Amino acid sequence: MKKVASFFAGIGGICYGFKQAGFEVCYANEFDKNACKSYRANHPDANLVEGDIRQIEPDSIPDFDVFAGGFPCQPYSMAGKKEGLADVRGTLFFDIVRILKAKRPDSFLLENVKNIQSTHEGKDFKVIVL
Repeated sequence: MKKVASFFAGIGGICYGFKQAGFEVCYANEFDKNACKSYRANHPDANLVEGDIRQIEPDSIPDFDVFAGGFPCQPYSMAGKKEGLADVRGTLFFDIVRILKAKRPDSFLLENVKNIQSTHEGKDFKVIVL
């Protein structure tokens, strides 16, 4: 069975989809305490680590096949200030890269808002994609 590690897991919606598709969610991480409470209610047997992704050492994460994450959208959203990588939440993407480099999963899924493509005239998106 393929294993998924979910970051910025929220209440577990992405995890639910992966489970329905036959994957095992072997690890999840979420910072928001209220989201963690809901996540635990939705996935009572989950290996949920509550805390800041910046503090997570890749060696503490079990091996997985797929990285899934919906990193914070506020820095890129039309509803926000559109500060992109100038907002500390926007830089959390680099922790995704750090974990991907260390764990080297077969694939990854990242989700965010459409406006991520145009923040700072598209410069932030180029940094993220390249």
